[in-house]
Amino acid sequence: MAAILNNTGRLIQQIPGITGVNAGGIALVNIPVNARYHRLSFFATHNGAASTAKLTSLKMLVNGVNMRDISPANTIAIARTNGVTPAAGVLPIYFTEPWRNELAANDSTSWDLAGQATFSVQIGIDATATNPTLTGEMEFDYLRNVRTSDDGKSQVPFLQPVSMHQFQVNGAAGRNDINYLPFDYPITRYWISSGLGNSISLIEVYQDGNKIVEGTAAQLNEMYAQYGILVGGANPFESASVFDVDGRWWKALKAANSLNLRVTLSVADTINIVAEYLPGAYQS
Repeated sequence: MAAILNNTGRLIQQIPGITGVNAGGIALVNIPVNARYHRLSFFATHNGAASTAKLTSLKMLVNGVNMRDISPANTIAIARTNGVTPAAGVLPIYFTEPWRNELAANDSTSWDLAGQATFSVQIGIDATATNPTLTGEMEFDYLRNVRTSDDGKSQVPFLQPVSMHQFQVNGAAGRNDINYLPFDYPITRYWISSGLGNSISLIEVYQDGNKIVEGTAAQLNEMYAQYGILVGGANPFESASVFDVDGRWWKALKAANSLNLRVTLSVADTINIVAEYLPGAYQS
């Protein structure tokens, strides 16, 4: 009998069973939970042309817990800001993020779904879409996320998924203290933009009263650009607060008592924020 080799590399396969792909509908797919996921890519068309313009919402749930609920446009914007420009019609969803590839444990944020009950993805489609289609590819393997135990004698499974949520604030001209964003879990990044564009003049972050970030949008954008993080100008987000530019999740921002994101606006405007959290498990 021929030997069967155990493949430890990544597999790329089509995502099966996408339902509800119609104008005004919610496309739904239940992803198998017996694997560790690195990436999902969805391919959308509208009126026969490759386009994500009619995709209105994106929600990802594990065991019914909302792990990500940001718009497809913001999902693409995060990829572009990190130097990844998807082709027309492509919605890339990264768990093992390309911008962490310089880390030895770059796949530590992959979604290890061994032992989980359900993993579903919901994508909203605009009512004005014409003959929409949606297909997908999934990149995965059958390994586990593990670390060495404290006694050094065994490998212990762990979870470190990146959760993403978006917020919108009605800002006044001048200083706006946004001190009600969740800080239950470590925060890796805030992506920030204003509704009118170019309204943000200063960004500050205070953790338990300590000043963590301070700078004009132009100053911060130049600081981040030197690390390949592209915000401002023609890029999707006006500015950001990146709490470790090298992508080391263990250096994420933690707060015990208070967290204040202070955004100063030149005019009254909406403030749009996408926050990335590290819940340490599949928790909201």
